[in-house]
Amino acid sequence: MSGTEAAAAERVLILGEHERHTAEARARLAAFMEQSGRPLEIWSVGGLQAALPLLDSYLDLIVLAYPEQPAAHALPAIQSLRQRYGGRILLVNDDPAVDSCTWGRRHQIDVHLRSLDELPEALARLLLRERRRGRTALVLAGGGILGGFNEAGSLKALYDFGIRDFDMYIGISAGSVVAACAANGATPEELLEHKALGLLDFYWPNLREAGQRLVSFLPAAVRRGAEYLTLEHRDALFLLSSLFTASAFLSNRRIADKLRRVFRLKGGTNSFRTLRERGRRLYVMAVDLDAASTRVFGEDGDLDVPIDQAVAASCALPLAYAPVRVDGRDYIDGAVARTAGLDVAVDNGADLIVCINPLVPYTGGEAGTIKGLGMLGVLEQSYRTILQQRLHQTIEYYRHTRPDVAIILIEPDPTDATMFHNPLNAVEALITLAALHGFKSTRRTIEARFDFIRRAFQNHGRPITREVVDEEFEVMVDRDFSLEVIERVLQRNRPPVEHHVFE
Repeated sequence: MSGTEAAAAERVLILGEHERHTAEARARLAAFMEQSGRPLEIWSVGGLQAALPLLDSYLDLIVLAYPEQPAAHALPAIQSLRQRYGGRILLVNDDPAVDSCTWGRRHQIDVHLRSLDELPEALARLLLRERRRGRTALVLAGGGILGGFNEAGSLKALYDFGIRDFDMYIGISAGSVVAACAANGATPEELLEHKALGLLDFYWPNLREAGQRLVSFLPAAVRRGAEYLTLEHRDALFLLSSLFTASAFLSNRRIADKLRRVFRLKGGTNSFRTLRERGRRLYVMAVDLDAASTRVFGEDGDLDVPIDQAVAASCALPLAYAPVRVDGRDYIDGAVARTAGLDVAVDNGADLIVCINPLVPYTGGEAGTIKGLGMLGVLEQSYRTILQQRLHQTIEYYRHTRPDVAIILIEPDPTDATMFHNPLNAVEALITLAALHGFKSTRRTIEARFDFIRRAFQNHGRPITREVVDEEFEVMVDRDFSLEVIERVLQRNRPPVEHHVFE
């Protein structure tokens, strides 16, 4: 079936408690299709449990046929559907106790009808009018060094399916590095050539600040000592910290230098403004350390800061990497305030969002597993849980408040311990495994929801295909794999997918 034919047929699911009502609704849809010439793929089921498995498929419209019934009979179906379905819902119900405004405001019903007789007119409004499509967005959450390469592996899988060339790229922390490179045309294979970054690039010591502290130690000790004596409530730890420690152990200056080189090699740009003029939007988030507020570099009024400087600010993980000064202010990791920039995507007109979150808590061990790893394991599990829960709550919020926005979330398998390491670990074997994990999780997410993802992108004029070399995937998931083979497959740059044939 060609992409054009698939795009023309819209899929409608009819759900009701009584077969007579669903049959009547189906007949009216069939008559509408014949009269209007609008091709429809009509599904009908007689109960909620039969409908739930179908929600993994792409549905253009759900018709709830509940005429001649109390409103309470429709509520369980509406509530269950809205937990998993963000698209358009049309309800037919004539209970006078509930008006259309209440159905829309409280229960996110897009269209409320009193009778099935009104269905053809409503279908004409919904299906014959060309829906305005927004923008596509790739949102990359933070995840440290391993998380960044996990996202590069995810991009490899996305690109293999032809999912590329987003309208906007949004990154936080390590995700901002990958987003900036992808927006500038760097391929996943190029990102995965991690040998260009050595340990000194990742672990460059914060020598500049340490030297400044050393030079100014005596004057600072006198000034701090005098201030300490005048304080009513004294905190010796703050005094000692200000005198004998820098703001962080490392500096990400060399990572920013390498980022500029990637831009130059790809014919890219280090300017948000120029990138936008080339048809792509990039947004990078960081937190103002003193104001405790989020700054979104790349927004309409914030296009003049160089991209590498904004990315360095977004990657300044507290304690690990020193805050980055931009326009006279100190900035730290954007993930301190947000797990991902979904709100930035929605506010800028995106209605189809692919969000990659590489950090998830590990749930595959027995009771006591995490505690047995000591303080680092407990800390790692804790902040991963916080970040993931915050992201899922945001997605749930948009599912209820913006049902027109489709969000495809890609996360690693939480029962696989591969990604449960210190995310700042730059050991080559772990980097390769992190990339493999991203590739696998993304490939499996796409396969599991292929119908939904295919039709969602197809409606945006971005056809995708299953024309992927399956042998490569088998190599990647083989338990007896070789790291060298995995690395070779990950870095194999396949030609762009032909966008004309669907299975």
